[in-house]
Amino acid sequence: MKMYNRLTIIIPAYNEEKNIPLVIPGILDFCNAHGCKLVVVNDSGNDDTHTLLKQYTDNDRYTLINHKINRGYGGAIKSGIEACNTEFLITMDCDGQHRIDDIKNLFDKAISEDADMVIGSRKGQRSASIFRGAGKRLIRFTVKRLMPLPVYDLERQAGKSTITINTAFRTVYEIFNIIILFNPIRIFMPVAITSIVLGILWDVHIFLRGNGVSVGSMLMIIFGVITLFFGAIAEQLSQIRKKDL
Repeated sequence: MKMYNRLTIIIPAYNEEKNIPLVIPGILDFCNAHGCKLVVVNDSGNDDTHTLLKQYTDNDRYTLINHKINRGYGGAIKSGIEACNTEFLITMDCDGQHRIDDIKNLFDKAISEDADMVIGSRKGQRSASIFRGAGKRLIRFTVKRLMPLPVYDLERQAGKSTITINTAFRTVYEIFNIIILFNPIRIFMPVAITSIVLGILWDVHIFLRGNGVSVGSMLMIIFGVITLFFGAIAEQLSQIRKKDL
């Protein structure tokens, strides 16, 4: 139990009035039993989330943060982290996707492995809608090809999800940004090789007829070489950046 006083659980909540009675009491019971803390960030929704969350403020292990305007999931997580004063923290969703038992599993793993970060794997059920399912598949498809990580998901216990196909595209965009920042060669190399190979294949029959090299083929090959060049530069900058972390 002494170890768990080094842990804070952070939960962002946006329009979660249906899930709060299902999720928060159980996590608070866990905190009371193990000595850890709970920070819930109300991200300025338009339902009774704030009212429901206020009823738990008498608990010393519970902290409620209220945003005056909606800052989004990332903003809510950031506010929770800024309010955290323990060595370790775990982020959970307020929609019932995460099991309370996994708090102990994640924390114990972090301690036993002396890990800087532990990420839980969520194996999911069928998606609630075609668009949500398409968004998940798009994210999984992208991540599996850019990073050696399996990606899973679960459905909400109650309430309406704000995740849409547009969210998936924005998430993929952010994934590309992160990959380009820390491992750019995974983006530049496939593009460069594909362009060079297509350029060569495009011109094979033209060259064999003795007509030289076509403009289209040259453009594709040059584009591939330039992309490979910029990829090498970006990779070197990424390695320098990693050393500074």
